[in-house]
Amino acid sequence: MGYFADTRDDSIVGSLGCGPGCQCSPCRGLSESYVDDDTSGVGRVGWAGYAWPGLERVGAPAAVVATPTPLTAPALGTTTINVLLPGPGPGYDLYGDRNHQYGRADTVRALQTIAAAWQRAHPSGPTIGMGNISLFGGAPTPYHAAHRQGLEIDIRPMRRDGRNLPVTSQDPAYSRELTQELVSTIRANPILPIRVILFNDPMVRGVQQYPGHDNHLHVGFLASAASAPPTTRPTGQDVAFVRNAIARGERSANRLTDAVFYAHHPERRGRPITSAESERIAEWKSIRSGLIVPELSQALGPPQPSATGTVNGRR
Repeated sequence: MGYFADTRDDSIVGSLGCGPGCQCSPCRGLSESYVDDDTSGVGRVGWAGYAWPGLERVGAPAAVVATPTPLTAPALGTTTINVLLPGPGPGYDLYGDRNHQYGRADTVRALQTIAAAWQRAHPSGPTIGMGNISLFGGAPTPYHAAHRQGLEIDIRPMRRDGRNLPVTSQDPAYSRELTQELVSTIRANPILPIRVILFNDPMVRGVQQYPGHDNHLHVGFLASAASAPPTTRPTGQDVAFVRNAIARGERSANRLTDAVFYAHHPERRGRPITSAESERIAEWKSIRSGLIVPELSQALGPPQPSATGTVNGRR
């Protein structure tokens, strides 16, 4: 679906379909490569890992060769991600890179509260194995496409022998019973609500399966009202990114909107918007109508329907 083919406010309401074959994010998901904490493989960068097949310089002058151009959205970072998870502490041990264990103050408080509740239930152990959260300030990390908001942490599943060592959900040493108790304890914490827990054991309640999550639980918290950064107001980086993309020949309002939206929400890792996410639908539409469409209009002029039914020569 091309620029200005449909600028109605209800264009992604209901099933979120913008039209036949639409490739905007609310209509389809993206994909990512994930490198977990217990491997030593080559890392992945965050937004540069997202690319849309066939993203071309549509409408570019004939002298310009049309080549696939992945959109790399502005990097996000905030100095509120400046609290190092102390430890080991009551009820938990640490694993992984200490440089990746910075979070928001309320995230660290939630983790310590979870660990304290676990220790009360298991005073003799085992302890919770806590891994990567974020780099200081939310800087890009080579290990994850997300982990930029100080709201996500990787936690090891529980073992039968109580050791703080790697284990997968298929390993004989894995304890489904203790892992289920851990998930319930995480979700019961009174500090921050849980957005998602990813883990590949279909018999554990309260988790979602996702590729690459056999040996750790990816826990995503929801920011409190006091710590949540604004997500719908375009930043100077957003504007600069959109203008540069248009200058390179990008003409798809949907792809530009997706890029800005997912830059503000790296924790989604390209997960498509569902019809139940009314706030995210409104945010996506706000970015499109408040930033993308005006910038395209300013750069290219108002849409002019052609005799073939296209808009400015583009569908």
